[in-house]
Amino acid sequence: MKIQDFKLLLPFKKYLEKGNLTPVFLFEKRILIQKGKEYLSAIKKQKAKVKPFYAIKSNDYLGVLKTLVGLGFGLDASSGRELRLAKKTNANDVIFTGPSKTEEDIFFGLKNFRNFIINVDSFEELEKIKKINLKKQIHIGVRINTKLQGPWKRFGIPLNSLKKFSLEVKKEKNIKLIGIQFHNSWNQSSRIYIQTLRILKNYLLKNFLASEIKDLEFIDIGGGLYSNKIEKYLKAKDAIQSQDINLFFKDINNFYQKNLKEDFPDLVIFTEPGRWLSTHCFHILLKVSDIKDKKSIILDGGTDNFGFSTEKKYYYPVLNLSHPSNKEKKVILCGSLCSVYDSWGYSIFASKIKIGDIILIPFQGAYTYSLASDFIEPLANVIELK
Repeated sequence: MKIQDFKLLLPFKKYLEKGNLTPVFLFEKRILIQKGKEYLSAIKKQKAKVKPFYAIKSNDYLGVLKTLVGLGFGLDASSGRELRLAKKTNANDVIFTGPSKTEEDIFFGLKNFRNFIINVDSFEELEKIKKINLKKQIHIGVRINTKLQGPWKRFGIPLNSLKKFSLEVKKEKNIKLIGIQFHNSWNQSSRIYIQTLRILKNYLLKNFLASEIKDLEFIDIGGGLYSNKIEKYLKAKDAIQSQDINLFFKDINNFYQKNLKEDFPDLVIFTEPGRWLSTHCFHILLKVSDIKDKKSIILDGGTDNFGFSTEKKYYYPVLNLSHPSNKEKKVILCGSLCSVYDSWGYSIFASKIKIGDIILIPFQGAYTYSLASDFIEPLANVIELK
């Protein structure tokens, strides 16, 4: 990695001139816009109809939500709290997913969003919806699971219960089943999506009449796709390499054209991108507050306060903006919390390290801000970079 080629340094240098306030998240809006447009462009290149709903849980910072809604994304909310965040963005298109929905939250969504779809998680949730007294028709989807959903089989209903669920909905005049949802996370390609679509198609054709299938308006294939290469100018040694987004949607389109279009001619594919959009637009800025010895450095922020994710063992890469270098130093980067688990990493790109040095950890937007806690220290503030 060549630090001098690292294009993100310019806005950071401008920020450093304003006072060196740390520890903070830096929200770089231009990167989010770039990623959002890239995603939408990949959709438009294909003939299949695709509508994306950003998964709020990935990064629920209001600036992120408003930016994506402004680009044309819908929002995927998984709780009443997230529905109320969505309301602040003036979003029109919202899907309500996740288990354990309350009648109060369902009612809030129905009253506050123009196009509101409930992805029902169970037969019990359907009973809750039946109790809601509104003159308007309620549009729902239902989440299903198959043998492919692995740990996500705890969500939704088994696919072989879909016919029974459909018959229950038909008893209600004000409820209409218009879609089906499924989800897997930590995906690196289109493979698991297409495999599940194939299983779902075969079940539908075997168990539903052609007239019933025509009522199906969408299939929601969920999110879970890792972002593509971290950036062409920064290839982290532990980066997960996933399929290019253009190739991903080309695969989805090809499957639709060959396997779904004839039986589902008006079908819209819903997606729920989260980390693919949010990873790159948030960065962490810290400061060296103490040097214990040559191999133990204390930074002024705690990992809990930045939402350290359990799926990570450490953050990478870590860059010393005050004394940059193309070479890594092996050091233990400790946080500011009174906890032995508070460790940022084990190496840093630096020519030397001094107290007061500004430390950058780029591309940390997914499942950090949303998971941040005030354990011992306050939550990290967010500074927006224009």
